[in-house]
Amino acid sequence: MSLRQFSKIINNNLFKNTKRKLIIDPNKLISCDRSTTYNYEGHGKTTATFIDEEFSKFLMVDSVNEFGFSFANGPFASGPIILFPSFIFQWKVKTIDDITPESLILFQMIEPRIELLILGIGHTKYWSAKSLNNLQKTLKQLTNLKIEIMPTRDAVTTYNFMLSDYRLIGGAFLPLPKEIDMKLIDSNKF
Repeated sequence: MSLRQFSKIINNNLFKNTKRKLIIDPNKLISCDRSTTYNYEGHGKTTATFIDEEFSKFLMVDSVNEFGFSFANGPFASGPIILFPSFIFQWKVKTIDDITPESLILFQMIEPRIELLILGIGHTKYWSAKSLNNLQKTLKQLTNLKIEIMPTRDAVTTYNFMLSDYRLIGGAFLPLPKEIDMKLIDSNKF
């Protein structure tokens, strides 16, 4: 079989539907020349959505430290925050002892109702057992909210994961205490 016959077979069979031309010149390398037409040009063309563009409209937490929270799309919020997919609010609490049903009233009033409130309390080892028990008793009064309490690092990770799954969620986060942050850094040296 000659090179010319081989070229015709490839041109006629393999690229019939794609309307591409295979150019084979014995003196040059094989190259493929694309024309401007495509296989499928009917209704419902396939589209691609870039994930970065899709999630850029949501406020996803990028990092947390003792000063506050930085977000993947740019802003920085200092201190404790209340977070919804598109809004950030400063939260006027300093410790878990300041968390009351009144401090979480925004989550009860918002429509549509959120599926879950993720509460990041800094670091659990920082708070006394009595404070944690009081917080749990306080949160049991809020019967119309599902609340998950966890350390802030885990809480923001869970928030980001659920947000990327398009869930209706909210977050209330305390930043990490400075002493705890330093202990975590020191323990990673060894």
